[in-house]
Amino acid sequence: MKRLIYIAPLFLFSACADELDSTNKILTPTITSPAAFANVSGEVTVKTLVTPEDQFSSLELLLDGETVATLTENPASFAWQTDGLTDAHTILAIAKNKDGDSYQSEKVTVYIEEESEDNINPFVNITSPASFVTIDGDVTISATAHDDSGIERVIFYTNGDSLTELTSEPYTYVWDTNGLSGTYSITARAYDTSGNFAEAYPASVTVNPKDEFAPTVYIAQPANFDKVEGIVKIVASASDNKGVENVVFYIDSDSVGVDSEAPYEYSWDTNGLSGTFAISAKATDLSGNFSFAYPASVEIEEVIPYVQILSPAQFEILTGQASIVSQIEEIESVDSLRFFVDGVFTEIAFQNLETINYNTNLIPNGNHTFLVKVFAGEQVQNSQVVTVVIQN
Repeated sequence: MKRLIYIAPLFLFSACADELDSTNKILTPTITSPAAFANVSGEVTVKTLVTPEDQFSSLELLLDGETVATLTENPASFAWQTDGLTDAHTILAIAKNKDGDSYQSEKVTVYIEEESEDNINPFVNITSPASFVTIDGDVTISATAHDDSGIERVIFYTNGDSLTELTSEPYTYVWDTNGLSGTYSITARAYDTSGNFAEAYPASVTVNPKDEFAPTVYIAQPANFDKVEGIVKIVASASDNKGVENVVFYIDSDSVGVDSEAPYEYSWDTNGLSGTFAISAKATDLSGNFSFAYPASVEIEEVIPYVQILSPAQFEILTGQASIVSQIEEIESVDSLRFFVDGVFTEIAFQNLETINYNTNLIPNGNHTFLVKVFAGEQVQNSQVVTVVIQN
């Protein structure tokens, strides 16, 4: 009796466990999208979900009773191309569990709509600048554009000439109006993804009718009251809201040079000059406005050449042809050199301004003096006196 009592519960438990295991293997496939009786067109995404997930093995998707895909993911999706189809169509999902048993979803019926041709033009509008305003410099042109099918591109125009083409928002462009003047018509043309287009109502603007601002200019180098000599670099600094056309340099009101690109410079040769001079500059902008720099007064230091005899040496003995070698400082300012023997000009020309050949046979033997004089404008400088001994 005891055995029967203990065996009966075990048998009942085993039977219940088998029944529970079989129940857990039943699958419920569901088509979650599209909804039943929905109107669809183009590419339609069919979505499925099978529960319970731990027993899922695969899913067969049928359209109008024909298998179009076998899916192993859960949830799953399938892209259904409906182009060329019309009327009603059915979607069915058949799921298999890991034992190979099949379970069918409810059929979903959908209706395919024919896609209508897009023949509606986009909307486009110039939002900045406003009409009838006066503008100059860099001007930001802005437009808004929209279309149900999407905007492909927006093109900006001024007086019918294309400025730029934009393919994404924001539709803005910076228009450089420097050097322009007069009335301009600004518009925009928008194209949608179907090729339809529309033009914005034009905005009429006036560009820079008159530039009333003269440029600024000053002498940056040399400084006022500087003492200068030789080749002097003159530097002017000039600026303008529209741009500088050129800078003309003046020395004592006389125009000496022009420069049209920064840095504005002029090289002034002061050799042979002396005294005080006024340096100025005139800057002209792109509109023709001009202004003068305040003059810088400079003094040119008088350059006096220095000369000495290097050869022959004092009391050197000379015979026949002798080379007389001199050394000159500030040679670029020298007009001429003259060679004197015993105080008498010989009229013999220097070679390269520093060397001459002298025939000592022209003078008697004995002691004689050599002297070189340098002439620079009204200035005359003498070398040291060199005494030589002639022995021919």
